[in-house]
Amino acid sequence: MIGYTRAAHFVREWTKPGASLEVRELQLAPAPESERDEPLAATRYHHAPRGRRGGRPGWILLHGLASPGRHHPSLIKLARAVAATGATVMVPEVPEWTRLQFAPHRTGDAVLAALAALEADPRVDGRPGLMGFSFGGAQAVRVASEPAARGRLASVTSFGGYKGLESATEFMMTGRFEHRGRDHSLLPDSYGLWVLAANYMPHLADYAERRVLIDALRDLAQYCGDHNLETWGPQMRAYLEARRAELDPEHLPLFDLFAPVLDPRARDSPELRRRAREWGARIGTVGRRVDPFLTLPDRLELDIPVFLMHGRDDTLSPFTETLGLAERIVAPRLEVTVTAMLAHSATEGLPDDLAREAWAFLRALSLVMATPG
Repeated sequence: MIGYTRAAHFVREWTKPGASLEVRELQLAPAPESERDEPLAATRYHHAPRGRRGGRPGWILLHGLASPGRHHPSLIKLARAVAATGATVMVPEVPEWTRLQFAPHRTGDAVLAALAALEADPRVDGRPGLMGFSFGGAQAVRVASEPAARGRLASVTSFGGYKGLESATEFMMTGRFEHRGRDHSLLPDSYGLWVLAANYMPHLADYAERRVLIDALRDLAQYCGDHNLETWGPQMRAYLEARRAELDPEHLPLFDLFAPVLDPRARDSPELRRRAREWGARIGTVGRRVDPFLTLPDRLELDIPVFLMHGRDDTLSPFTETLGLAERIVAPRLEVTVTAMLAHSATEGLPDDLAREAWAFLRALSLVMATPG
């Protein structure tokens, strides 16, 4: 029952913010197991209504790969909603992620520093839960499975995670994915593709010298994240076309593959699918070489409950990425929820079956909220 009570407080704060929260900026000392020497910036949200005694459950929230980092509006909204359930929420920043660098090996630094801070906080009772959003989702699951975190967490939750670079790249180029033997298609969000290109194109021998093109794709991702824009919105489209106009003709074919100026609904062709598979394989190969922790193990063993949630119409990462992630997990409890109530970016209107979708989401949320403390 406590899970549903906390979920109700979450929903109330999400829909109508106003909970009494203490919000403080901190510098977290690096954990002893960390290779990082400098402190990590973090934001702590604490729900402290007058007259309440006793400890609170704790949560660690990991942001995704975006320049606003822990200050992303969606993450702030999520942190406030979680804190409003009667919790202390620590949101550490991974500075590499705000620079749009994958650096998956830094995930553990952030989680362990936040974990140590919560363990030392007398207002926090029990083991905290860990949540990761987007790129931070699957990485949160990976870190929770490692020895340094074992026995110190209550649960781990991934929102909109991934299973591999190849499938993610193909989807972001074509908008196509397969589920239960059927082909599906969505209007893909190119943001992740620009980040992938900016990180891994420099490591490809035949593109290492194309700095102008790589910088243009990085600029698209930076501009999109800085202004919290939809990839296909008018402001982003105008910026994209302006950057394209600055490029030499030799760069345009590849730029148009990674940053199409046409409606991608008209881009469905066997040739595009072939090139998407080719680029998915190339990016996957170089990604594994440059960032070994980016590729998740085939088997992730955890001793805590694992909750995976994904938007059914997510245009940045299809829900099949989370289903693939679930196949690798061995845990005492594994809950997977695909719902129309979640997405990486804005969706068009409310789901057709709002009551059923809302109930499924509330149930999943109550299971997550019941774990720490």
